[in-house]
Amino acid sequence: MNHRTARKLVGLLVAVALYSTVIVAPVRAGTVSNITINSSNTAAGAANVQYTFSFTLPGGLAANQEVALTFASGFDVSHVTQSAVTYAYIDGGSVDSFRIDGQKVIISPSVGFAPGGPVIITVGLITNPAIPSVYSLSVSSPLDSGSASVTIGAGNGSGGQTGTGGVTGVSVIIDTSNAGKALSGTVSFQTGSDGTLIGPTDYVDVQFPAGTTVPAAIPANSILLNLASVTSIQVSGTRLRLGVPESRFIAGGAPCTIIIPQSAGILQPELPGTYVVQVATSKQSNYSSSNGYLVVGTAILNPSIVVSPARQGMAAQYQLTFTSSTSGVLSAGTGRITVEFPSGTTIPSSLPANSIRVNDVAALGVQAVGANKVAVTVPTAITGGSTIRVTFGIELGIRNPSVVGTYQLGINTSGDATPVAVSYSVSSSEIGSVSTQVSNGSAGQVAAYSISLTTGPGGALAAGIDRINVEFPAGTTIPASLATSSVTVNGSPSMLVTTAGMILSATVPASIGANTSVSLVVAETAGVMNPVTGGTYTLRVSTSRETIAVTSTGYTVSSLPLVRAIVAPSAPDGQHGYYRTKPSITLTAQSAADAQPVISYHFDSNPDSVYGGQPLVALEGTHTLSFYATDRFGNRSEIGTLVVAVDSIAPIISLTSPKDGETLNSTSLVVQGTADVGSTVQVNGQNATVDATGAFLAPVTIQGTSATVVVDATDIAGNIAHKTVSVSVDRKPPALTVSQPVNFQKIQRLPIVVAGKTEVGANLTVQGAVATVLADGSFEYSIASATDGPLTITVVASDAAGNTTTRAVAVSVLSTKLIQMQVGAKSALVNGQAVSLQSAPVIRNGATLVPLRFVAETFGITPIWDGVFQIVDLPLGTRTVRLQVGQRFAAVDGKRVSLDVAPVILNGVTMVPLRFIADTLGADTQWEAATRTIIIVYPRAS
Repeated sequence: MNHRTARKLVGLLVAVALYSTVIVAPVRAGTVSNITINSSNTAAGAANVQYTFSFTLPGGLAANQEVALTFASGFDVSHVTQSAVTYAYIDGGSVDSFRIDGQKVIISPSVGFAPGGPVIITVGLITNPAIPSVYSLSVSSPLDSGSASVTIGAGNGSGGQTGTGGVTGVSVIIDTSNAGKALSGTVSFQTGSDGTLIGPTDYVDVQFPAGTTVPAAIPANSILLNLASVTSIQVSGTRLRLGVPESRFIAGGAPCTIIIPQSAGILQPELPGTYVVQVATSKQSNYSSSNGYLVVGTAILNPSIVVSPARQGMAAQYQLTFTSSTSGVLSAGTGRITVEFPSGTTIPSSLPANSIRVNDVAALGVQAVGANKVAVTVPTAITGGSTIRVTFGIELGIRNPSVVGTYQLGINTSGDATPVAVSYSVSSSEIGSVSTQVSNGSAGQVAAYSISLTTGPGGALAAGIDRINVEFPAGTTIPASLATSSVTVNGSPSMLVTTAGMILSATVPASIGANTSVSLVVAETAGVMNPVTGGTYTLRVSTSRETIAVTSTGYTVSSLPLVRAIVAPSAPDGQHGYYRTKPSITLTAQSAADAQPVISYHFDSNPDSVYGGQPLVALEGTHTLSFYATDRFGNRSEIGTLVVAVDSIAPIISLTSPKDGETLNSTSLVVQGTADVGSTVQVNGQNATVDATGAFLAPVTIQGTSATVVVDATDIAGNIAHKTVSVSVDRKPPALTVSQPVNFQKIQRLPIVVAGKTEVGANLTVQGAVATVLADGSFEYSIASATDGPLTITVVASDAAGNTTTRAVAVSVLSTKLIQMQVGAKSALVNGQAVSLQSAPVIRNGATLVPLRFVAETFGITPIWDGVFQIVDLPLGTRTVRLQVGQRFAAVDGKRVSLDVAPVILNGVTMVPLRFIADTLGADTQWEAATRTIIIVYPRAS
């Protein structure tokens, strides 16, 4: 809107502005209509002022319902008395009750009236605010609410002066008149004849009305004075001090215009009504008031409230639901919902925002903005015409008023600034947290009842006067009279116990405060008997102060038989819960429906047996006894179980070392063995190391040549077993002589006989093999085979204690080979073993030729063959022999020797002269002409 248009609106605003203190609020559906407010004195700070409210309630008013007149902050209503309040409706009326609640004057007329009737209420002894401004006053009833404004210290409302010497002609043109929105517009005035303003020394003060929000800092270039940026802007509450531009000289009697844009961030009051601005200067310090300008606001629709619990004095959850108007947009992080709780509500000083939810999302912030009034910052954007739900969680600790009655809660938002009231009722408190326990859950049996409860906010009980009433369920048997000592309240006997039908009443012996835990116990001595039918039952409990009966938690009455097991002795006589002597177990059963229920039992997974009344003897080991009882109607009890651990058998000790009677060769030994798993073991009084399998070991030192080892094992139940063994010590090694063979003996014949003598009873090994020792200690052992060359024969004798004696005999072995060959035969015998030949022996020039390979293999010779010259070198022991095929001479250790026949190759087989080879090796050769057999003995007998 431009300033020319704005100035056209000034005339309209002035035309509708009310003269003096008479303000008429616009009529709005659902609101109080035709409100006019007249004041006997509009001077700022005036005392004993009388205000007359005239209005119409569209919803009417029932007899004794309340009407609240709310004065804005700054008015002092604390001196108002009932005699200073009058009420009139058509033909008359009177005030039935009167009270002050913060800024509210609340009255309850003695008669009601139909919707639309005119009402006049006069309230005296009011003190006006000290700061001149336009203030909003409101009227509300259970069904309707509305407001109007009154100007304090406003002169004639169109530039009149407050005091003398002030500026004149103060005029305000507002471009934006929506409540809670950014203000833009102009403020015009005329300086007095002696009010010359010179920049930058002089300044102009602009005082905005109460409820306006002014930023703490505003840039100087954002506000113009006579079309030039002011030199400075100082903010103090709702007052702006504007430094006159340095370029401006404003003469006395000259007009001044201040232009305030939206960008300055000044927000209109959230409460709709008519307001004025006041202006003063550094030269004319008395404030002058402007014409009234209208701030309008929409209202929310369809408000509803659910309070849970709606009991007096109790912490409750408040859930508000309403619809925003089509223009009631709320921006995330800046939009606010303001809730004014009724007088008497207790609101904690700190309200965590995360316990307040707007449309199920935690609020971004919450701020106290007055007595019982909080503003909630919305977390998400809300469009116009939306349904809004605000929930104040019960964990916040907001408590209902302590007085039973109907209350009103006010709601408005930064988008819908007009407050709207919603009503709810607070009923009387009731007891809480009622629970019941019984000492005996058997049907038809006498039981003690332990009842706990908490008194409510209005439930304080006086000693000797007030009562706690307990209503037992049907089927319970209650004696006609009960001793007071059989019923206790918080541990003390009741002062009086009475019964009426199923209700037992106990008079409290001591005073009990509100919100206090209470314990009431009906002892078994009272004789109250459970119902005979099993099931889950509840009690209903109330008090003479809180008469609403509250149902307790359930307790179970069982119509099934009860069975139990009694063990004798009752406590195990062994360790770790074991019985070392087998206990006896007696089973008993009890039933309200059967004097002799049948008891069945079984151990572990065995089949059931019927209990005959004789005690059962517990079995060895750990076993589970299961038992139950069945009455004559077939009802079976819960299965009871009893685990009994019996260990009456001493542990078994098994010694692996030493053996009883064992002879040792050392005074130090390790006692080893096993005992029952879990046992502890001592050896000669010292603890042994025992592993998880029961294996144990313990070192022992023997003093002298013999000892007795004592092993004690204690099992987990405490049973003890003993085992003893005797041992002796022998540290002398056995005697040992070897008579055959003797050291350095040459042995040509196998087997080698080893003979000698040792200690009677000793064990003997020859070359690690066991040899037999005769009764006189002599021995003889044969070594069947041995490799040619040096041989050490080791003989070891050991006695029972493990002592050993070792003898070693060094000999040399040169074993005899007997070779038999037959001319013309392709097989030979070597030490009686048949050997195949490549070619049969042949005779040339009276000399026998044999295959070279047979000679090499039989005598262990490795020949070296020269295929080019057909020369063979033969290492024969310590000698070297060279032969050449076709030559009748040989070289022995480099010396020429003649041969009877030259070596030849027959059918690819090299044949050499046998006698030459044998003689060179030192073998003995024999010829049997009859069988044409050659016999070679190697080595030649010495």
